[in-house]
Amino acid sequence: MTTFLDPYNVKGIDLMKRQLMSLLAVTVIALLALGGTLNAAAVIYEPFDYTAGEFINGQNGGIGFADAWLTRGVYGNPKVGTDSRNWGELVAAGNHADATGPSSISRTIDSSLADANLLDNGATLWFSYVMDAVGQNMYNLDFNFALGTDPLDGQQPPSPYEDRTNMINDGFGIGVGNAWISETHARIKGAYWQDTGDVDGFGERVMTDTTLEINNTDNARALIVGKIEWGTGAGDAETITLYAPDADLTLPEDSVLDSWTTVALDQSQFDTVTIQWKDSEPSIDEIRFAATYDEVLGATEPSFDADLNQDTHVNDLDLQLMLSNYNPAGSGLGDPPYTPDHLEALLEQFGSGGASASEVPEPGSMVLLLLGAMGLLGLRRRK
Repeated sequence: MTTFLDPYNVKGIDLMKRQLMSLLAVTVIALLALGGTLNAAAVIYEPFDYTAGEFINGQNGGIGFADAWLTRGVYGNPKVGTDSRNWGELVAAGNHADATGPSSISRTIDSSLADANLLDNGATLWFSYVMDAVGQNMYNLDFNFALGTDPLDGQQPPSPYEDRTNMINDGFGIGVGNAWISETHARIKGAYWQDTGDVDGFGERVMTDTTLEINNTDNARALIVGKIEWGTGAGDAETITLYAPDADLTLPEDSVLDSWTTVALDQSQFDTVTIQWKDSEPSIDEIRFAATYDEVLGATEPSFDADLNQDTHVNDLDLQLMLSNYNPAGSGLGDPPYTPDHLEALLEQFGSGGASASEVPEPGSMVLLLLGAMGLLGLRRRK
């Protein structure tokens, strides 16, 4: 029997490589899970899973809230409606909220958004909800949804008529408003609320010019998705972009309703989700806030094959190709330059198909590559 000497401990080095690669793979998976790319879920979620017919006031379910819903309104007290307001492939649960006249409801959130760094300067926060205005008089729709410092007024007189869409206590916030066109048509618009310096005690609503037009028969039920990009500095403006996804929850280019740069707002003070109705009685359901589009809808963006060099393995060679043509400010899964969305998909697929011994890089190079990639994604998540 011939014995081969191993003076350079090649077997030991190969074993060390395999062990390091295994440990690194586990680490990457753990980091991805901690970063929120696995088991994606909304940070705040309200499916209105309450008994149909009961008032919304005092209901205390959902995720990410600090207390129960509180109703403001002399003539209206929203109730729990039967069944979910479904939209395409959106997975809905529970029931929904129905207006019963001019009113508003509001609810304080807990620290979940802040703990997830989603209210930091430079961060991105996504939200979504389903609105249904089938058969409603669009002239009186004026439905508003906001994340801010205080509730929307929602009162009838003695409050001035126009103040019902404004935020009490000189509050400020950001979200979505509606504007009527006729009795059958209305528009959904990006909005923010801020005190104009008067003495009326309200933060006034300001809306962008144009976005999605709906009517009360054909498309009055809509899934509204919003992306808020907080300014990088305390005095920098915020940007809100609204989308109307298809029934399969994808985001084609024509789904963008509006992208609008607002004034600077101190989002670190935002602690209230608030909804306001005028005279019509549209319903709302499936309120969600999260870090990404995927997480806010529980949906999957168009698939992306991370095997860039087409060698049937997703490994460091693909990662190097991606980083050689990478735009950290981009988004989506379209053609290069590659974006943080591409990079996230590559890391999730990393190691698929296996890798031959000749393809395994030096452990130090792999660590630097993957830590660099994770660093880029970390920067992306803070924006």
